[in-house]
Amino acid sequence: MKPTIHAYGDTALRVSFHPDTAAEDVRKLALLLHQHWPQGVREWVPAFHAVTIFYDPLTCSLQELTADVEQLLHRQSETLEQDPVCWELPVCYGGACGPDLTDAAARLGITEEELIHKHIKPVYAVRMLGFLPGFPYLEGMDATIALPRHAEPRRSVPAGSVGIAGSQTGIYPLASPGGWQLIGRTPVRLYDKLREPSVLLEAGDMVTFKPVSEAEFSTIKEEIEAGTYNYRKGARRP
Repeated sequence: MKPTIHAYGDTALRVSFHPDTAAEDVRKLALLLHQHWPQGVREWVPAFHAVTIFYDPLTCSLQELTADVEQLLHRQSETLEQDPVCWELPVCYGGACGPDLTDAAARLGITEEELIHKHIKPVYAVRMLGFLPGFPYLEGMDATIALPRHAEPRRSVPAGSVGIAGSQTGIYPLASPGGWQLIGRTPVRLYDKLREPSVLLEAGDMVTFKPVSEAEFSTIKEEIEAGTYNYRKGARRP
């Protein structure tokens, strides 16, 4: 199950891993890149089965970077392990925050409470960010609550909306069109251009959901708007 390395345009290379081990291999390579930062590398983008590394071709060649990456891959077993960050995100389920919850539960043949319980039980892994700045694709959802996307996407989905699409769950960091089944909403801002870093979650992080009432949702939202909300609350970061 040796990874493959190949050019990805003229300013990037892509390291692809076997699906069976990709989750851990991607996390380890991203950590090694951060620890050693090869010459010429500008940034890297972790995905489900691969890491794309962007570089400055005036600073290093594809061949030089490939050699550096191969050395890092050989050192994966020596990687200094770090426990992933685990974020606990408050979510208000149903009602105006989760307009699809009732229909989703009926389609699945379970109660709304059962659907919520199945959704909050796992510890989810952030496998990658995409679609929108900071949109996390979360792995680990109970397969029994998988739901198809809407046949016609909504023109506007509120920021913070928590949805299900197929076997995945995710969170909209910004208001945008979208076709996921919306079952709840978090007041936490996954993307804030005035915050450093602007994106809250990273690939490799872990996420749990904590159900909150509408009143608690409003209180947290007010704290965020006032700048007093503790984003580290419920998160374990090394």
